[in-house]
Amino acid sequence: SHVVTVSWKISGGTAPYTLTITVTGPDGAAVTKSGDAFEGEERFELAYPDGGTATVSVEVRDAAGASASGTARVTLGE
Repeated sequence: SHVVTVSWKISGGTAPYTLTITVTGPDGAAVTKSGDAFEGEERFELAYPDGGTATVSVEVRDAAGASASGTARVTLGE
């Protein structure tokens, strides 16, 4: 079992914000969490005993419709 912790701090743009975080496991199964906090932390529990690579995608949209996104890969140990 693994825990991936995603933290963020939004700056710029026009509040309020909509944040969407998606963590996709090595098997392609995805878990998505959304919120509106400009700063915070979310924990994702992943059960991949053989390890592999997970992908974390983050997108934020502001009240004016502007958006920003990012992606990171995380290696899960055995």
